[in-house]
Amino acid sequence: MQTIPKSYLNGFVVKSTLVFATGAFLTTAALSLAPPERVLSYADSFRLISELNRELIAKSLTIFFLTFLFMLIGIIILSLMYSHRVAGAVHKLGMHLRDIASGDLSRTVRLRNSDVIHELAADLNDFSSLHSGLLTRIKLRTRELETALKIANHINIPRREAVRDIAERIDEIRILLNQIKP
Repeated sequence: MQTIPKSYLNGFVVKSTLVFATGAFLTTAALSLAPPERVLSYADSFRLISELNRELIAKSLTIFFLTFLFMLIGIIILSLMYSHRVAGAVHKLGMHLRDIASGDLSRTVRLRNSDVIHELAADLNDFSSLHSGLLTRIKLRTRELETALKIANHINIPRREAVRDIAERIDEIRILLNQIKP
């Protein structure tokens, strides 16, 4: 059983020939009915082609350079915008880290929502807040320890009780310090 009949090829050739002949006939009719144009000599035709070629090259180069210029300007603007988003945020984080290194844990980093390292700044703020609280508790325990020593020296508390109280406070400070530096 054939899916394509044998007469298909003959019909295809005949129809293709009719389409080609109709196109040639219509083209001839259109050219014969068109108004006559001035006939150019070969020299004039080559001169015209040469001028058109020069004009085409000049316009193509103009379009190419303008496109290149606009793309370059766009790339520069986008690069500046995105580098500012990153570099500005990194600069602020660096300043905050210098504050932390100098012992100031009270400040927070504030970045724009559009900055790409916004989450890092939030983590750094959490870090500062946590360690500031721990350092405050350590200072408080240290003052309590100093007070306990003064009291133990001024009042005649048995040495064993004073040493046990001081040892407990030192353990509390050690636990707090372990939370800062694992």
